Amino acid sequence: MPTLDRPRSAVQRQVEAYEEWWSNDHIPSEHSAEIEEAIAVGISMGELMERVDQLWRERVFRGVGEFSESDDRNYRESFRKWLETTDKVLVTIVAERLTQEVRAQIERLRSLQFRIRGMLRDWASPKLSRAIGLREMELSESEAAEFDRIISRTTIETVVSEVGLRSTT
Repeated sequence: MPTLDRPRSAVQRQVEAYEEWWSNDHIPSEHSAEIEEAIAVGISMGELMERVDQLWRERVFRGVGEFSESDDRNYRESFRKWLETTDKVLVTIVAERLTQEVRAQIERLRSLQFRIRGMLRDWASPKLSRAIGLREMELSESEAAEFDRIISRTTIETVVSEVGLRSTT
């Protein structure tokens, strides 16, 4: 059954704000605090997106959340927009005129950019774990009672079977 597109998430709205803030015609001054802010925002957004993506993948894997094509598409699109904006930020910056601390932050942003670019290139949608024991499950009272009944019956049958085998040997 197809899933309807959900409203934009907080992360999607933040990526759009980052994208809008650093539009094509945006050129900061050389020693602008705006450059440092853009780098800090880029790092924060990229790391936040990685974390939220990991949580989403974990929820799907454990069966706590359902996979939807819409979510998958939205995550990829958010990463793509972040990369495009970060590319613009990094092209605009003239690193030689910045402090060593700011240059270190630029390298951190570039490293994050490289990691996210690779993740998008090798994108694999999350899947539900095949190992049922790795899934998170909450049973209703009636389901828990049925589960207990099955385990008890199986345990009794196993004990009877083992005792029966021992007495005939």
